[in-house]
Amino acid sequence: MMSIVTVLGAVAATLSIFDRIAAVKPGADTSKLSARMLAAVATIDTVSRRTIGRGAIITSGVDGTHRDGSKHYTGNAVDLRTNDLAVSTINVYARELDEALNGRGHRFDVLIASNHIHIEYDPKNYRMGVGRE
Repeated sequence: MMSIVTVLGAVAATLSIFDRIAAVKPGADTSKLSARMLAAVATIDTVSRRTIGRGAIITSGVDGTHRDGSKHYTGNAVDLRTNDLAVSTINVYARELDEALNGRGHRFDVLIASNHIHIEYDPKNYRMGVGRE
């Protein structure tokens, strides 16, 4: 269970994260992301800048239509734009995200989809390594 100090710290950090993140797609709703996802955004953005040369572009948060049981509906998932990247770059990007997000024992699934990378916090059904959506 996360303490209130941890949650408030994540929220405060996130306010500055979204100020410097490359973009949140118009219409994408990041306002109700969980504290864990908010904290993960900083790592996601750092990896994005290092690996693909730009900040992360979040294309979906708690918005949109997703499969039943999707972590998007609970604020525990984001989708990242990849339609401007080569397949080889997407594979490296996903692997780097997986290593950075899970390096401290966290349980984030990193899944490559046809036009985005899906990242979800899912400690009960964690899949080691990068998967396909």
